[in-house]
Amino acid sequence: MKIIYNCYGGTHTSIVTASIHVGRLPMDRIPHSVELNEISAYDRMETGDIGYLTYMGKDEYHNDVYAVGLGSQRVFYTGILHQLSNELTTYQKQELLVIDTLRFAHFTVHIGGFLSRKIHLISLGRPLVNYGIKRCYPSLIQLVANVKKSLQ
Repeated sequence: MKIIYNCYGGTHTSIVTASIHVGRLPMDRIPHSVELNEISAYDRMETGDIGYLTYMGKDEYHNDVYAVGLGSQRVFYTGILHQLSNELTTYQKQELLVIDTLRFAHFTVHIGGFLSRKIHLISLGRPLVNYGIKRCYPSLIQLVANVKKSLQ
């Protein structure tokens, strides 16, 4: 199975949720900012990276886990991914699970992401993103727990 967590830019909630899923971030506590900042793709993707999958690793069930930014057309592209998956599974016998993580983002993730990624004020934006991610982190943990439960 391929699991794809998506958000707007593919650099905040999708990266964090995929990192939780593959065990790079804890499921039992909220991480420190240092832990978030150590994730290689966290708050580092640019607008031109939207649409490109970031491979995050394999989970304990040997599923490949990815993160991706789908911009403002998340619903449209998610539909395309599911349709493509249905076509490909006939031949490759692989399933695709696409999960929107943006709905969990605290508003400070949006503001901080704009400051950090769009206008390159990283010193102002990243602390706001970190604050927002920490605020929504329990919801991201629950999302991952629900996804993993559905895989059993």
